[in-house]
Amino acid sequence: MVQEITENFQDIIEDKIFKYKYRQNADAPVVFHTRNERMKTRFFERAKTRDPVIEQDIEQLYFDDSKYGSLAAAMVDSENYSEVAREQTLAYREYMAREGVQ
Repeated sequence: MVQEITENFQDIIEDKIFKYKYRQNADAPVVFHTRNERMKTRFFERAKTRDPVIEQDIEQLYFDDSKYGSLAAAMVDSENYSEVAREQTLAYREYMAREGVQ
């Protein structure tokens, strides 16, 4: 799942929401609060050590992709043609895949 995403991010988010709501309704309030605080603490600890590439400017990334990855760029200057968005978001997609199984 890290190299090839077969499940879209909406499914991962829906699974997380379901788990949250299920635990909220199935556990005692004290147990739910304790687990939820532990989950948030672990998330913030992982966020401190994550790859800085994930913190990139998405608007600029897609602007560069429209410049270097368009059909016109491939026809005019095929040596500099590249799929910038796909290459630059690989780390982000891998991060989302790993976070989805936490």
